[in-house]
Amino acid sequence: MYPHLKAQVKCLDGVVGEVTDVVVNHTAKQLTHLVIRHHGDELLVPMEDVTLHPGNVVHLNRSSWEFSRYPKFNRSLYKQVDPQEIDPHLELMSGHALTSIPESDKDVSRRKFFVWVTGGIVALIGAGIAIPGVRYLIYPMYQGFNNQWIKIGRREQILKEDTPELLKFLKVNKEAYLINTVEKTHWVVKASERLRKEIYAKEENRLFREKDGSLVWENDPRAPLIVYSGKCPHLGCAFRWGEEKRQFLCPCHLSVFTLNGEVMGGPAPRPLDVLPVRLENGDIEIIDSEFKAGTHEKMRIA
Repeated sequence: MYPHLKAQVKCLDGVVGEVTDVVVNHTAKQLTHLVIRHHGDELLVPMEDVTLHPGNVVHLNRSSWEFSRYPKFNRSLYKQVDPQEIDPHLELMSGHALTSIPESDKDVSRRKFFVWVTGGIVALIGAGIAIPGVRYLIYPMYQGFNNQWIKIGRREQILKEDTPELLKFLKVNKEAYLINTVEKTHWVVKASERLRKEIYAKEENRLFREKDGSLVWENDPRAPLIVYSGKCPHLGCAFRWGEEKRQFLCPCHLSVFTLNGEVMGGPAPRPLDVLPVRLENGDIEIIDSEFKAGTHEKMRIA
């Protein structure tokens, strides 16, 4: 038996909070701690102190004073994992199963490394050639967006009209001589004419521009496919489609969106982000764009 999100947590002398996340050992594939919200704080509670009862209530054989002595949870030391990789019976959405970041990943970031190198070179070569030297090293900052078309699937994968499908794909990122491959997900909809009209009524869902404002691509309102970014515009969390209520739900902070991407409830400041899309010989291709989270305006950042 596993705890559900928002499950009540009870000590010997009453309710003290609710479960917000779980911490897992990714290597051993087991649940090790619960993250419990308590009076505005998040506390880290080991599973050996936890007893689960029918009704999914978490019991602790502790007083509320003893409970308050548990260490505070430092979210920056953890990263998200797919709960299905740990246990297929762990009924949690992505974003709420966390594992500690390895020590090797806590080293100085690549960006800080380049800043350090840049500073060293500037000090060595002197003010006379410092500006062009720095410009050369950080040249990618002066480039436009990466507008390369990427294949994410086949048209025949999207069968039902006005029913979103989650497509996974691999994206290769290049920064100077460093290359890494990441797995990403976006939602694809075979949209009816009515749905396309609702979505493309907004110019920002149809026209996509470069940093300097020049037009990069215009989605064809007659083309049947719509692609939504897989990241919630609130804080960039993964969201899911609920067929029963026919709405998108972000379980992290409970933002709710209609099929046309509009916000129905929750803290999301804007609708779902639509991506550039085209069909080439049956392949679904997109320009994989990133947009700034937490803003009312749709601002492309990558």
